[in-house]
Amino acid sequence: YNGNDTVSLAEIDKWVIDKWAVFNAKPGLIRAYAGATKDGEGEFIHKNEFVALLRNLGWYTRAWEYFRTVDTNGDRRLTEREFVDGAAWIGLPVDSDAARKAFQQADEN
Repeated sequence: YNGNDTVSLAEIDKWVIDKWAVFNAKPGLIRAYAGATKDGEGEFIHKNEFVALLRNLGWYTRAWEYFRTVDTNGDRRLTEREFVDGAAWIGLPVDSDAARKAFQQADEN
């Protein structure tokens, strides 16, 4: 927005709100931003990182919407039941037992 050939997270947030509201999901936006910077911790997106930002914005916004749908109690944490039901809902080719086992393995860490 200010013509300096780099954009900050705040500038991207404003742009999304003003021009592309369908992608206005803060958790997805933050992850898209971090993933588009060279080291994942940059303060600005440069021209050569902008395509990665757009790609990430689509991917992480969609992932966030899936997560919100699966997180039925809205606590931003998945229970085993939500995980198992969510795996089936998004069409992962695993049965309930395999999904439970995957959840329990992830939950150990």
